[in-house]
Amino acid sequence: MASRNLPSVIFFDLDKTLARSKQSLERDMAKVFAELSTQTRVAVTSGGRREQLVEQVIEQLPPAANLSNIYLLPTSGGAMYTYEDGQLTCVYEENLTQEEADHIEEVIEQVLSETGIVDLSQPTFGDLIEQRGSQVTLSALGQDAPIEKKEAWDPDNSKKEQLRDALARALPNYDIKVGGSTSLDVTRPGVNKAYGIRKTAEYLHIPISDMLYVGDALYPGGNDEVVKQTGIATQSVRNPDATLAFIRTLLGKSPEAEAESIEETTPSETNPTQTNPTIADALPAAAPTGEAKDIETLLKFTFKGDLSTSPTDLTKYSKDTSLFVRKPSLVAYPKNAQDVSALVKAVTAIKKRDPKSSISVTARSAGTDMSGGPLTTSVVAVFTKYMNKVISVVADDPKDSAATKDSSGHFGGHAITEPGVYYRDFEKATLAQKVDGDGLILPSYPASRELCAMGGIVNNNSGGERTLKYGKTEDYIEEVEVVLSDGSLAYFKPLSPAELEEKKKLETFEGDIYRKMDKLLTQNAERIKNAKPKVSKNSAGYDLWNVIDEKTGTFNLSKLICGAQGTLALMTKAKLRLIRDEGNRAMLVLFVSDINTLPDIVHAVLPFNPESFESYDDNTFKLAVKFLFEMLSQMGLFRAARLGISFLPEVAMTFTGGIPKLVLMAEFSADTHAEAYKLAQEAQKAVQALQSKGIHIPSSIKANEHQSEKYWIVRRESFALLRKNIKGMYASPFIDDFVVPPDSYPQFLPELNALLAPYQKDFIYTIAGHIGNGNFHIIPLMDLNKPRSKQVILELAPKVYELVIKYGGTTTGEHNDGIIRTPYLAMLFGKEMVALFAETKQIFDPLNIFNPGKKVGGTFADIDRDMLRSS
Repeated sequence: MASRNLPSVIFFDLDKTLARSKQSLERDMAKVFAELSTQTRVAVTSGGRREQLVEQVIEQLPPAANLSNIYLLPTSGGAMYTYEDGQLTCVYEENLTQEEADHIEEVIEQVLSETGIVDLSQPTFGDLIEQRGSQVTLSALGQDAPIEKKEAWDPDNSKKEQLRDALARALPNYDIKVGGSTSLDVTRPGVNKAYGIRKTAEYLHIPISDMLYVGDALYPGGNDEVVKQTGIATQSVRNPDATLAFIRTLLGKSPEAEAESIEETTPSETNPTQTNPTIADALPAAAPTGEAKDIETLLKFTFKGDLSTSPTDLTKYSKDTSLFVRKPSLVAYPKNAQDVSALVKAVTAIKKRDPKSSISVTARSAGTDMSGGPLTTSVVAVFTKYMNKVISVVADDPKDSAATKDSSGHFGGHAITEPGVYYRDFEKATLAQKVDGDGLILPSYPASRELCAMGGIVNNNSGGERTLKYGKTEDYIEEVEVVLSDGSLAYFKPLSPAELEEKKKLETFEGDIYRKMDKLLTQNAERIKNAKPKVSKNSAGYDLWNVIDEKTGTFNLSKLICGAQGTLALMTKAKLRLIRDEGNRAMLVLFVSDINTLPDIVHAVLPFNPESFESYDDNTFKLAVKFLFEMLSQMGLFRAARLGISFLPEVAMTFTGGIPKLVLMAEFSADTHAEAYKLAQEAQKAVQALQSKGIHIPSSIKANEHQSEKYWIVRRESFALLRKNIKGMYASPFIDDFVVPPDSYPQFLPELNALLAPYQKDFIYTIAGHIGNGNFHIIPLMDLNKPRSKQVILELAPKVYELVIKYGGTTTGEHNDGIIRTPYLAMLFGKEMVALFAETKQIFDPLNIFNPGKKVGGTFADIDRDMLRSS
């Protein structure tokens, strides 16, 4: 509460208002500013970085200052920090992407060269251009120029105005603001001091009419004038001396009292234990916690997106493609990272008020998850409605020393995306960016590419047909923007050892995460390394083994966020590596009747680096023939006729009993058809050479994608055919994604079939998978109206996973843990690693508000309770 009828919040410009340009508060100013902080809330805004504000203001204040009443808005309102329990905490940040900042810096350099306003031949005092997160700042004499030289350089502001106009022409999509004596700031449109005032009003739930702004440049064209857009009351001052006198007037000090020292005030008078109102103060005193209306109350002023409790929406988001159902209590549709932050802060406030509350927040994109990952009975944050933009797609510049080539020797690029972008739209954007005539692509896309979204791809660590050659999403994630469990925004990217040490010095929740995770990973390095599944792909557990790159020594928490299913932080942006899409393909098709020959076949084909190496079994084969008409009827007449003719040999094989146990599809890609065809031929010769071991494998080569199309249709559409044509049955993925070493096939597959055989009356299934790396998909169709169905799921799954683990495999290669597999993590990794997973969760999410029960804490009772009761 403000006393003496003071404004509820008083904003101060820093340079030339509270202090001389880039100088610290003088002693008298520090005293009265500190005393003012005991009477009302005070905010300091400046074009400088957060560190500068801390150094210039906070570190100069006497001990009696009430830090909980002080707010810092660096980079002209592009960010906001406040003190909570004595720790500087981020409220929001509107940081530029690295690509934006680099582009702005290049343009500034060009404008400086073209205009000649700044004498580039003269030595500078520090850097001319500085990237400050939400803005890029030009300091005409250098960041560390002496104050006397800065004040003398442009006394009438004409040079800065010329530079501002030139930059405005060169950067039409950004705002250019005059900063201090020699500086100009470049930000995204609308990110300015007025923006900071509005954000503060939203955060504190205080109307702007109860606020005051004090600045030296409120005149037309001045860098403070923009605040008038908000309707805030203003007080113009000429310099820090005038500000000092004004603050003394606010405090009711007479000239005779100027010698009075705040340090002499007793603690009882200044009330140093006074805490700043938090978001929880908006809750009605008697309101029940953990309910949707509490969230709606807290977000009334801070959430720009939509909130819904309509029965239609709650029902819509109660299912994904798993066999579970959980109805949320509230659906939130955030518009941006600040909305996500506000949502998390609201949930945290309720949880802190009532630690027994079950309130939580779970992220959801397209909902194609097969594990129950995005299902919750609390708050679900749906990203596809608003946060669905591809921010940028950039091709590598071969001249850039940082540009790298992919496994095929080509340069690629990268894309920055929001989580709600559907992959089909993401791919359109990436393919439109050409490299040597070919588009760019994220090769880890899953089979649900037409339905899934980028948030799920990253958070499940997805893989698919091309994973064999190109790897999973973990190999392409470079950076992520996330909201942490305290509501602050963080950017996880590769850090050198020196950069990591700097991050560990941060007196914030983010800094605490870096300190604790570095300690956990370092002290348990050998255990973590030994626990990594010895197969080529894994999505089980937390990816602790990939945070520290053994080759480069870099530390990258984005690798941990990838595959964490939104249990550690909520992703708001991701930067992903792209490769050049080689557009020419040929396929080697192999017809296998003896599964004992599989290891030899795989070892013969893999040296030729197939882009994909897929398989489907005889059940799938017969299914495709049985429902051939239904499958072709979904296509155009010409295509259906062409494909129908191409399937005649398969129909004949069905009638003559010549169906193979497995059909293998090894597809090769290259720059030309000739090169792709040659790779397929060489692989075929290698398989034919196995005849010397008595292994005879019929094969054929499909020279192009038209010829191979029917095989892909069977591989991709077989399960959809089952689901559409077998009435009363429901897709029940519970043993759908395990991985075993290919060398184990002769022993593993017969034992797997023996396990499945007693249950053939309980479900219909096909086996398909990525034969090149041992990843199998078994998704039974079951009648969930039968009580025995649940019994079968709970009884069969542990048997299958015991077998998988026996042969050195993992329970999930692509689909992740979710509700269905989290309880099996102890079986897979052992108690010690599960304890490390729990510690990781505790470090990131001490209140357990992010998607609880997934990765950590999930039980078999969860599976039993939330399983669908009917189809």
